[in-house]
Amino acid sequence: MGAESGDVHGRWRFDFHGDPAAADSAMEDRHDPTLSCAMTVLAAAKQARLRGIRAAVGRLETTPGEPDRVPARASAWLDAYAAEEGDLAAYLAEVSAQASARAARDGTRLDVVAEIVPRSDRPGP
Repeated sequence: MGAESGDVHGRWRFDFHGDPAAADSAMEDRHDPTLSCAMTVLAAAKQARLRGIRAAVGRLETTPGEPDRVPARASAWLDAYAAEEGDLAAYLAEVSAQASARAARDGTRLDVVAEIVPRSDRPGP
């Protein structure tokens, strides 16, 4: 099952920046971007189901990718498809708002980068 003809498609990278730390550092002292990123992946899936959007986070990356370190950055790539550009914009706004709120709670910083600007594949008039 793929994108339907005429769908509006967009791709965004959510980059969460935190403070690297050792894995044995106290939980309350961390500014862990992985937690912010994980919540955003779940929020993106939930909002897609609620809004009838088709979306997936197909790539996750942490830097550095060490198993015994809290990373300095965690990134998630979100692809989404909708019938209308407004629906996709509202979806992105809600996911971004939830991601920003979580980043604030975690003491991390969020950058959202559009990698594929939403556009329709519908033929023009």
